[in-house]
This record gives sequence, C-alpha cells and structure tokens, in this order.
Amino acid sequence: MKKYLMIIRNSFMSSIIYRFHFFFTSLSNVFYIIIIYFLWRAIYKGSGGSINGMTFNQTFIYLALAISIFCLFKTWTDWGMSYQIINGIIVMNLIKPMDIQLLEMCNAIGFVFYNFITVTLPALFIIIFIFQPGVITVSNLMLFLLPMVLAFFISFNIDYIIGLTSFYTESIWGISIAKDTIVLLLSGALIPINFFPEILRKIVGFLPFQAIYHIPLTILISKDMSIYEYLKFLGIQLSWAIALYALNRFYYSRAIKVVTVNGG
Repeated sequence: MKKYLMIIRNSFMSSIIYRFHFFFTSLSNVFYIIIIYFLWRAIYKGSGGSINGMTFNQTFIYLALAISIFCLFKTWTDWGMSYQIINGIIVMNLIKPMDIQLLEMCNAIGFVFYNFITVTLPALFIIIFIFQPGVITVSNLMLFLLPMVLAFFISFNIDYIIGLTSFYTESIWGISIAKDTIVLLLSGALIPINFFPEILRKIVGFLPFQAIYHIPLTILISKDMSIYEYLKFLGIQLSWAIALYALNRFYYSRAIKVVTVNGG
C-alpha cells in the first residue's frame, strides 16, 4: 500500500509544476461560472421561479459545479497512457511489481487532489460566498461526498478504457476528444438532464455518464431527498463502478497481448 501512496504523492507534486495551467484553468472556470449565472438568470426571468422542477439557484449550482467537477476529474489518464505507448515508457510500468490499473488510478488521484485545491475549492468558495445561491446545506454536502468518490471511480475507468485503446491505436486524440464531448453532453454537465426530452432522459438512464455528474449534483441540490432515493442513486453508481472495473480487467487481458512499443 505504501508504494501506491508514494505514487499519489509524486503525482500531486508533479502537478504543482504546471502553474500556468492552474492559473488559466482557474480563470476560465471563474469566467464560465459568471457566464452561466447571467445566462440562466435571463432564461429563468419570467418563468415563475421554476423550470422542469428546478429553481434558478438549483440550476446555477448544478451547472457551476458540473464544470468544476469536470476540471476536478480531468486527470489525463487516457492521454498519459497513449504517450507512454508512443514513447515506449509503458515498458517500465509493465515490468514493475504493481497493478497497472491501480498505478494509473493513483496517478489520477494525485491530479484530483491538486485540481481540488486549485480549481474546485476556489470555485465552490465563489459560488457560496459571492453568488450566495442559498441551496447547499451541510447535510447535503455530507451526503455528496460518497457519490463524488464513486463518480471519480467511474470517470477514471472510462478514461482508462480509452487509455487501453491506445494499445491498439497508439494515438487516441480523436477518440479522447469524442469521449469528453459525449460525457459532457449525456451526463447533464452542460444542460441538466431534467431539461432533456423524455425519450433522451430514458436513453441516458441506461448509460454510465449520468452517474458522474447528474447523480452527485442532484443529491447536492435536493431539498427533500428520501433515504430510499439516496440509496437508489448510490446503487446505480456502485453498479456502474463494478461493471466498468470488471470490463477494464477483461479489456486489459486482451489489450496487453497486442501492445507494441516503438523502438523495441
């Protein structure tokens, strides 16, 4: 366990080097929050206070935190694995007495800690103390923690699937861009799933993407969620986490047989 903790620490320390990335990511996140605040305030003007069962404050919190969570979970796992394949570095990881999936997940956790401190935490501060939407409660925040852990695990495993695909394709630039677009659109990160047409909501309900953004954020902004609803949401997340983990184990057992390393 100690060696995996060291990987998390090293990943976090490596992230600190990219100070300009932190600055521009934080700045763009703040601009996005300001834009969606005024955009959705204009949409809600004259709506009577609620659209599709969501108030303006709930919608604003949902979307403002959705983009912050996207930044939080942007750990570049898929890009990193592709880079390792192209440059042959993957050999060093494969010969280590470590599980490569756990190794990549620990690297991702280090990035998440860094992103939380530099991007998500400032965004949460701005949302609560400057815009003061008055929706988030302490109890909701406590209930929000476990769904966020499961959301990270699901997000990581989706990235890891794309990373394993680089064992076949080497470069995954187009695949990764398409993945980010699909996840953002179908997870409710850009537009809350409550605003989707009914047929699209049903389709999204069979996909894992809602478990990354929609479920945690719905738990956070809900005023009267029952314990049954909360456990149901956790069950959906846990089911997808287990299914994606099992899929990755199977996929890796196949992909490792075809991996080629440039220069060797």
